[in-house]
Amino acid sequence: MRAGETVIIQIAPDLEIEIDPDDTGVSRSLRNNHGIFEANTNQWMMASLRSGSTFVDVGANLGYFTLFGSRRVGPRGRVIAFEPMDNAFSYLRRNVERNALENVTLEKVAVSDRVGELPMAAHPTNMGDSWLDVNGGLGPVVSTTSIDAYVGDACVDCVKVDIQGFEGLVMHGLARQIASNLDLIIVLEYWPEGLKRANWEASQLLNLIDSHRFQKWDLGGSRAPAQSKLVPFDPNRVQRFTNILLTRRRLPVLR
Repeated sequence: MRAGETVIIQIAPDLEIEIDPDDTGVSRSLRNNHGIFEANTNQWMMASLRSGSTFVDVGANLGYFTLFGSRRVGPRGRVIAFEPMDNAFSYLRRNVERNALENVTLEKVAVSDRVGELPMAAHPTNMGDSWLDVNGGLGPVVSTTSIDAYVGDACVDCVKVDIQGFEGLVMHGLARQIASNLDLIIVLEYWPEGLKRANWEASQLLNLIDSHRFQKWDLGGSRAPAQSKLVPFDPNRVQRFTNILLTRRRLPVLR
């Protein structure tokens, strides 16, 4: 591969994504797996959306789930994609433009439990491994918001949260939406070691989820194949990390 070469991967018959050839995270996974990433998570998340839905992608990275979500909700729906890091956001913007997605709103903002500013920290080669540095880091300072503050009284159908251990803060900032919308579906990463970056324990996140009476379903990690049935979440079976589907009144149905 030549330096500066543009690398495009087909991820669906009508969707393509530009990846960063130097990225050891999502880009490498897409390249090594022929455009497939978190297949089980993607199919169940898309099953939670329908024409006209509103989908919020927190930690959008290159835009993989943003692109699929946009196609799923259609012209009457809406996708809001949050990505605070410069390089990832530039790829996200180009991928939305490349696929001519007019129902996507891009926000170069980090999502937390409040409106404000915080520094970021980041892995040197994994573009998806960036996180809010709540311990006084010296990284680039970014604006933060909460989902409740951003969407106001609007109803959200599905929220995907993958922000390297800060999922609990996003849940706190989603409290009004959770309380008012029993059909809300949330997909979040469960990474006990990563939660320590936010000074959280895994039990705190699980207790917060349980306090809102969500059912928890284990979707597996980046290599989990698509499955036809949902598997109940058991924290004792998680080896390193997994994605969890949270539901209450509404359960996704595969078509």
